[in-house]
Amino acid sequence: MTGPSRPARTRTEAGSTAWSHPAHHVVRCLRLDGDFDVEAARSALRLLTGQHPVLRTVFPAYPDVTSPQPAAPGSVDVDLTEVSVDQAEAIAHAVDVTAEPFDLVRGPLLRVRVLRVTDRDRLLVAVAHRLALDPTALDAFLVEHGLAYTRLRQAPEAPARGATEPGWPSVEECAAARERWLERLSALPVLDLPTDRPHRPRPTRTGAVEPLALPTGLARRLRDVRGIPDDPAVLFAGVAALVARLTPQSAVPLVVPVRPSPAETDTLLGRPETDVVVSALLDGSSTFQDVADQVGAELARARMDAAALPPGALADQIGSCGDPGRQPVPVRVAVRRRTTTLPAYSGVSCTSVDLPVSMATRDLSFAVDLCGDTAGGVLEYDTGLFEPITAQRIVRRFGHLLAAAVENPRAPVTTLPVLPPDERALVVSGWNRTERAFPRDRTAASLFEEQVSRDREARAVEHEGAWLTYGELNERANRLAHRLIDRGVGPDVPVGVCLPRSIDTVVCLVAVLKAGGAYLPLDPEHPVERLAYVVEDAGARVVLTNDVHTHAFSVTAADVISLDALDGSDATRPTTNPVVATTAEHLAYVIYTSGSTGSPKGVAVAHRALSRLVKGADYARLGPDEVHLQLSPLSFDASLLELWGSLLNGGTLVLPPSGLPFPDLLEVALRQHRITVLLLVSPQLHIAAEQFPEALARVPQLLVGGDVLSPSSAAELLPYLDGTRLVHVYGPTECTLFATWKHLEAVDTTRPTVPLGRPITNTRTYVLDENLAPVPVGVPGELWLGGDGLAREYLGRPDLTAARFLADPFGPPGGRIYRTGDLARWLPDGDLEFLGRCDDQIKIRGYRIELGEVDAALAAHPDVRAVATVVRDDAPGGRALAAYLVGDTHPRDVELREHMATRVPSYMIPAAFVWLDRIPLTGNGKVDRNSLPPPEFGGARHSDAPRSTMEDRVLDVMAATLGLDVIGPDDDFFELGGNSLLMVDLFTRLEELAPSSGLNLVDLLEYRTGACIAGLLEAPGGGT
Repeated sequence: MTGPSRPARTRTEAGSTAWSHPAHHVVRCLRLDGDFDVEAARSALRLLTGQHPVLRTVFPAYPDVTSPQPAAPGSVDVDLTEVSVDQAEAIAHAVDVTAEPFDLVRGPLLRVRVLRVTDRDRLLVAVAHRLALDPTALDAFLVEHGLAYTRLRQAPEAPARGATEPGWPSVEECAAARERWLERLSALPVLDLPTDRPHRPRPTRTGAVEPLALPTGLARRLRDVRGIPDDPAVLFAGVAALVARLTPQSAVPLVVPVRPSPAETDTLLGRPETDVVVSALLDGSSTFQDVADQVGAELARARMDAAALPPGALADQIGSCGDPGRQPVPVRVAVRRRTTTLPAYSGVSCTSVDLPVSMATRDLSFAVDLCGDTAGGVLEYDTGLFEPITAQRIVRRFGHLLAAAVENPRAPVTTLPVLPPDERALVVSGWNRTERAFPRDRTAASLFEEQVSRDREARAVEHEGAWLTYGELNERANRLAHRLIDRGVGPDVPVGVCLPRSIDTVVCLVAVLKAGGAYLPLDPEHPVERLAYVVEDAGARVVLTNDVHTHAFSVTAADVISLDALDGSDATRPTTNPVVATTAEHLAYVIYTSGSTGSPKGVAVAHRALSRLVKGADYARLGPDEVHLQLSPLSFDASLLELWGSLLNGGTLVLPPSGLPFPDLLEVALRQHRITVLLLVSPQLHIAAEQFPEALARVPQLLVGGDVLSPSSAAELLPYLDGTRLVHVYGPTECTLFATWKHLEAVDTTRPTVPLGRPITNTRTYVLDENLAPVPVGVPGELWLGGDGLAREYLGRPDLTAARFLADPFGPPGGRIYRTGDLARWLPDGDLEFLGRCDDQIKIRGYRIELGEVDAALAAHPDVRAVATVVRDDAPGGRALAAYLVGDTHPRDVELREHMATRVPSYMIPAAFVWLDRIPLTGNGKVDRNSLPPPEFGGARHSDAPRSTMEDRVLDVMAATLGLDVIGPDDDFFELGGNSLLMVDLFTRLEELAPSSGLNLVDLLEYRTGACIAGLLEAPGGGT
């Protein structure tokens, strides 16, 4: 019979390499000035090692660290040596000493190195493993070591002091306590702490520290919150409140080291600290006082419950969540009472030396020392996740929030200020200084006429060999404008334009603006019912179209003008510029977008907003030397830059050839014309970059936006674009196409998306919480936009306008802000990062997932040319990810899962993979998710492999739980659509199948395939 394909290591083995990591070392460094006797120091260490069993702690069953034992006196050699070093290398040598590994089986777990710089100048470096000595105990050891050293110098035969027994729990006590804690921990959520860089599996965690000091007055007032002197619960509550304000979660778990047994009054060399988890639950009404009381009670219970836990007993659960790059409890908080007493070595003066930290055990570790009326310490942070400026900001936020909480402990945590004044000023105004002069009081028609006056003979528009100069375009548009005025068109009157891409279409658009009206683009490819609805809803007085489409508007009240039916009377109409009473506040156009109610809504935009887009732009060069390609349909707002970025700046507008599909029409246009400004939506760029990158490289200015931009695609394209300016742009229709921009000179492919950049000229961007308060840098919030580019209204929908457009609480008087519904955050350098939609949070198995990150990981596979990942609701057990792929060769699903497993957490691996010839796109160039075929979930059982009866039964139970016909023995339960609720169901069914197996619920997080589960149930002792 084939053995089960189950993991061959136990939980303790899984974490064994972690305990040898230097991040678990406790370090103190002293500078010794004087005549130091190394032999007396070694004798003192030998004396204390015999006196204190904890200094002889070893772990004979290592990698099992739950059974520490004190070695017999004299059986463990002491480790104290002196080494001569150069002064310039002393600190570096001391750091090297801290990284030397310990032998946990044989000991000792304490080493002392004396680095001799001169006869009277030394560094004493004491390094202990935290399974034996915690920071408080190491400080106490050094004090006792100094006393013993002094006694030995004065009386070499000085008697030893009484021993301190650590009182380790029995194996049975430890196992029972551990089971209780595991049950408690299994209910805790993974803390989704925002980081500057994404989590990635790494062999080691590099770290650094940021000093943390509370003002003396604030430290003294900590006792006032609960009336307890030196109350650590207030500091723990402060960190919990801060973390709650930085994450979207109300349950905040923290790793907290506690001393499980009281220390003797004259020594702290008892049992070291044990890491446990203290959880704070903060709902919308929780006051800081509530949180402090809650945390105080949790701490008291943790100390009692931890009495039966040796150090490290919970490390595997605290440190792993099934994602090799992420910790379920990434924040550690240590609050200790310390004295200012330094060791007293006879004839030697001591000063403390801080050594640089190079490793981190957690994403963030707060270490605060209480000493009288002062409180200070450090914030240790993972440099692979956080920038130094972010660590500095976190420290300032902690002090700012804590000061407000101590001042008013009865205030709800949600109302406590988390932004210090300097950071608030940065995100509100510092990164929003975008004011630049532009013709804010001019209409688009007057700006066009200015270009006509500048150069009437300049080529304005061309299509398939025909063209019009600015003068010719102006005359034709003037004739039509006078006809429209005769039909009642004027300021704020919408005029429908339903025509295929042509020079006549451009004439109509300019004519509508000259008549003072607002053009209403109507896509001829849209259903007749939608076209009629839009015309009626907008109240369009006139529709300009051709004979092919006039029937679509027969049911409307609009005056339909077919360009095909125009008689020669237009030739006699005036060619002079019409004089109309249009201002910059009147409408220039109305574009209809999809509405949340199912009916399209009209976004009405004034001339000022259009001018702000194309006049004085900082994201691109727009002028008479530029040639633009009008690739987008008129009903898509990307056409705004193509049309008016050209015609309002004297450039040339090129229309692509008719009758060709994308991407062929783009390739032909790029080969036939010298296009200098090109705007593509992200999916279009991905396709074009794959099929004709050399043609794109001839475009001096390439702008991309409209959808999530794949960092891998951008990175692959950049080497071709030597001399091309690649710009990433973002903005909703309600902000007149663009709100932000970023010039891409390099791309960080570890990020799920390319950053949005900073606001364009005369635009303001805010990232706000649900109370419209600015959130800190790095923290997700909703993106709000302000400035001159905002739409005037949703046409005919005052209630919707009032709900989405609010008064700007931070900007100039009369300013407004628009609620985008997009989730974003500020990056440390001032760029914005798009995180998804606020109203469509994607969660799988309780984890928030960014589909762009999944796409980026799949796109890194050499056989994947294009990808679109979606959430399917038709998967077994509810929501699951499905990936749609394009490529010449189709690797097996198992290969794709192995590829993904090296890049993303398990919960981000799609449950199904579907290969297509091409990713379907909408008319606007975005992924057409409605056209994606349904995937097939589930695997196929291998009939040629002999399997046990137990395995067959387990596979049947798993298939029944997931609602599948059959699954394979190596199919992952979660990859097939399993979630936490279905896991409980599976556990219940397996208990009925094997009631005496001893299976635990947490086993199913590690043993996830039928073969592994069957092997676990068949093994002696069953579950772990």
